[in-house]
Amino acid sequence: MRGLVGVLCALALGLSAAPALAQSRVVDVQIPAPSLQGNLLGTPTVQAGSVYLPPSYGRGHKRYPVLYLLHGYTDNHAVWLNFVHIKDVMDRAIAAHRIPEAIVVMPDEVDVYGGGFYRNSPVAGRWEDYIVDDVIHFADTHYRTLPGPGGRGLIGWSMGGYGAIHIAMDRGGGFAAAYRLITCCLASVEDLGSGNGIGRHLFDLHTQADVEAAISAHDYYTMAGIALLSAFSPDPNAQPLHFRSPFKLSDEALVPDPPAYDAYVAQFAVNQIPQSRAALMSLRAFGFDYGYGDQYAHIPVAARMFAERLSEARIPYRTEGYEGDHHDHVAQRFESVVLPYIANALDAPR
Repeated sequence: MRGLVGVLCALALGLSAAPALAQSRVVDVQIPAPSLQGNLLGTPTVQAGSVYLPPSYGRGHKRYPVLYLLHGYTDNHAVWLNFVHIKDVMDRAIAAHRIPEAIVVMPDEVDVYGGGFYRNSPVAGRWEDYIVDDVIHFADTHYRTLPGPGGRGLIGWSMGGYGAIHIAMDRGGGFAAAYRLITCCLASVEDLGSGNGIGRHLFDLHTQADVEAAISAHDYYTMAGIALLSAFSPDPNAQPLHFRSPFKLSDEALVPDPPAYDAYVAQFAVNQIPQSRAALMSLRAFGFDYGYGDQYAHIPVAARMFAERLSEARIPYRTEGYEGDHHDHVAQRFESVVLPYIANALDAPR
């Protein structure tokens, strides 16, 4: 009997001495944003965010690839934590060996208009530079990243999806892979074209007080129009709205107003493909998707148009349409389709 007790005690001691299983963690961060200095909206030059660190990060000196996740309009980085459940998704994918371990950086892109579309604007601020320069510098200096294009992937949803493609096209060679979930703003069509409701609302704003009232009322479509044009057609000297409208009213109908309209349309991704072909060709993986029933009518139309232009330019890409709207299946598709496609295109941890 004493022998059995001794064996059990030894087993208990052995179990208590066993090392704890490595755990992933998410840390909240404050990211310096010098690129936003001088913006006209009063956006702070420090932005919030969160960083996912994989299970083995706390042990050893290994370096890891980084996934940069860009949120949508009026959201913030918490959408990746609370809607997509990034920690659980990453933990499952790593444990099942569907992807290698990776760091995930989730920065904010937030201002009083709801977002700056990840573009450089003299009005909203240099949001593109913030992601490419400030956020990546923060990640590379605070964490054990693989500090080069091969270790970086971009994934965005909605406005963030536009940000992912815009940055990939405009900053060629800075990333190895990019994917856009139900991306907005690829082309000025449907509800982003002339005759749209968003543009009509803006002609009712005559004073700064009108603008502030729209902000206070959370008038979504008015604010979306202001945010979009502040990013795509900015004019710091225009009052009370700091943009040059690409539209004008004609017998209460909204019609294009060239040359402002021509300059506005030229900024959309479908028209940027020729000069961005080399950047897109440098990507190891590039994809986008859309829901057939998206509430924003321009998204499925523009996605198909973008795919056609890519094919004409002989640029490799992956795309998929599916039954769903602007939110349906996003978390599921992120885990089952997008994450393995992008994470496995990056350099492996080492």
